[in-house]
Amino acid sequence: MWIRGRRDVISQTIHLLIVEDSPDDVLFLKRAFDRLGISCQISFAVNGAEAVDFLSSKLREGNGDPNERDLPTHVLLDLKLPLKSGLEVLEWMRSQPGLSETPVVVFSSSQESSEVDRATRLLIDSYRVKPVGFDEYQRVVEAIARSWKLL
Repeated sequence: MWIRGRRDVISQTIHLLIVEDSPDDVLFLKRAFDRLGISCQISFAVNGAEAVDFLSSKLREGNGDPNERDLPTHVLLDLKLPLKSGLEVLEWMRSQPGLSETPVVVFSSSQESSEVDRATRLLIDSYRVKPVGFDEYQRVVEAIARSWKLL
């Protein structure tokens, strides 16, 4: 498993969870990863409650054997989500054994300093403001992929 602080170690299979309620942003993100040629399994959640439910189900997989779980190895997380905010999802993840060190990039239109500070305290990899237009998305996704050593 990918371990925070050891960026030279990457699991064999990349499983990316995108938590995003905008269909356009999901499409741009998926296209950008496809164009970069990054082979990965991508799962989606359209609200914070769905993300927690998805991750909870993955934690229960494998009859308690952590090696048999199909947990996401990386997460792109919007903050402004229905039902449960991205910060609530992030707080919950950091409290869960098996998810507490999962690399998370916050990908949000919010630039509120209180949200950036709170997310940073929860040990995110980075905070990226959503770009406008596909070319900008491509550049941001490439920077994220490089920071995760996927390229």
